[in-house]
Amino acid sequence: MPLPTKKSQKETNHLKKKYLWYGDPKSGKTTTAANFGDDTNKMLFFCAEPGHGEVEIYRYEREDGHQPENWQDFIDCCRELYNTDQHDFRL
Repeated sequence: MPLPTKKSQKETNHLKKKYLWYGDPKSGKTTTAANFGDDTNKMLFFCAEPGHGEVEIYRYEREDGHQPENWQDFIDCCRELYNTDQHDFRL
C-alpha cells in the first residue's frame, strides 16, 4: 500500500463525527447528545442501562419492549438498521 502524499480533510459536519462522553451520573451526557440530532438527522440511542426517562430520544428497544441487555441485542439493532429502509435514521 502506498504512503499518503497529502493530508486528509477535516470533517466539518458535527453529525458525521464520532463522540465519546464520559462523566458522572446526571452530568448531562445524554441531554447533550440528544441535542445533536434534528428532524432530518435523527439520532438513535442504544441505552443498555436505565435512566433515560428525562429526555426525549429515539431509544432502541427489543421486540418485547425491554431495553437491550447483551451483545446479541446490539447486533440485532445493527442488522435492523442496515437491512431495512423502514426508518429515518441516517447511517
